Amino acid sequence: MRRDIEILISIAEHANIIVTIMVNLLRFMSLSNTKIILVHHTHFSATYSASNRYKKILSLITKAIYPLSDEIVAVSKESALDLSRQFLFSNKPVHPIYNGVFSTNQNVQIFSQSPRNRPYILAVGRLNREKNFGLLIRAYYKAEISHEFDLIILGEGSERNFLESIITELNLSDRVFLVGHISNVRSYIQYCELFVLSSNREALPTVLIEAMQYNSRIVSTDCTSGPREILADGLYGILVPVNNIEALAKGIQEGIKQTRPIIPTDHLHQFSTESSVQFYSSLIENLISQK
Repeated sequence: MRRDIEILISIAEHANIIVTIMVNLLRFMSLSNTKIILVHHTHFSATYSASNRYKKILSLITKAIYPLSDEIVAVSKESALDLSRQFLFSNKPVHPIYNGVFSTNQNVQIFSQSPRNRPYILAVGRLNREKNFGLLIRAYYKAEISHEFDLIILGEGSERNFLESIITELNLSDRVFLVGHISNVRSYIQYCELFVLSSNREALPTVLIEAMQYNSRIVSTDCTSGPREILADGLYGILVPVNNIEALAKGIQEGIKQTRPIIPTDHLHQFSTESSVQFYSSLIENLISQK
């Protein structure tokens, strides 16, 4: 490692551990004065709650090694608080800094027409267990709105066959569409009648922020972590319990009838690149001043 590197920012969880060990070894040998900032992108407790041996070992290593860094960042307030409670033999603080999702210097992209012929409800994400799209499809069916609105799910993943079997089981093949990966996600967001997030867990679901940019009606599970912060405790969208078909169905029924919210500029600004850069700059300047 070059000795003239003043600040090293690591943003991947496995790399965070390796980088912290290496830099501390170099410091011990007086070969480096590099300061380390670790960025953690998941909710620790939710991610490492599995009982398999690999996750248990990785959890213990993370709890012991992370405090040896100089600063730690998490991408939401709830995940920062959760992570700060995990460390062994340390009360090291964790700074919540939201990811920069958009620039305030750029106007929201506007599309001239809807990508679909019928009104639709939209969900976006990887087709995996954490996103819980199976629950969403069943809630959509239970809400009894398929005669008015289609359900469009954008994304690809390992649960495609499973989700297709649910669609077939509920006889929704002409109403629920797994579109896959597309390049113009924002055009779908702009014209959706309702945006739904059905996840079991998140860290900071940026797609909710993108939906807010278009003043979308939103229904989201109140999962750890991010949705409650993004939606300001339900002020800008409906929050429902995790993994509850009845609650999600009711939320969809209510959400589709609401007027589109007007999101204040200062609330959206929290999730801008400018805000993120400001917080990181302050953190870096503080570390440099300590040398």
